[in-house]
Amino acid sequence: MFYDILNDGVVLCRVLNKIFPNTIDEKKLYTGKIKFKQMQNIAYYLDACQKIGMIQSERFQTADLFEQRDMNQVLTNISRLGSLAAGLDNYSGPKLRSAKPYNKNLSPAVPKKDSPVKKPVVQNNNNKANNNNSNSGSNNNNKSSSNNHSNNVHFSSP
Repeated sequence: MFYDILNDGVVLCRVLNKIFPNTIDEKKLYTGKIKFKQMQNIAYYLDACQKIGMIQSERFQTADLFEQRDMNQVLTNISRLGSLAAGLDNYSGPKLRSAKPYNKNLSPAVPKKDSPVKKPVVQNNNNKANNNNSNSGSNNNNKSSSNNHSNNVHFSSP
């Protein structure tokens, strides 16, 4: 599994330095078996991710990788690093999808003030005759007729 390659943080640091040169001082990287120092390598990588502009939701916690607590978050981070690399002007490698350079000033997708917002409209397909008949019947009939109706949701502009 890729955990065995990444768990000491060295490969992550070296990859990040290939994409963003001199972001991490590679002289500080530890390649031995002392766990605390391996975790420090991961911390160097995560600090560098913050320096290059990754937001908190794109990063992971040291234990997510080192203790395999949340490998999905580690994958999310690596994917984001790939997107950042693909958005660089000098990048010529493969791309998973269209990527743009990271911009800290971007906000979440919010409709522009002038663009119409589509709101759900619920239409009831029962006809009034069914409702009138169910009111005159017994409680059992009311329950069965109320279960037979269906609602459709459509989106319309305001």
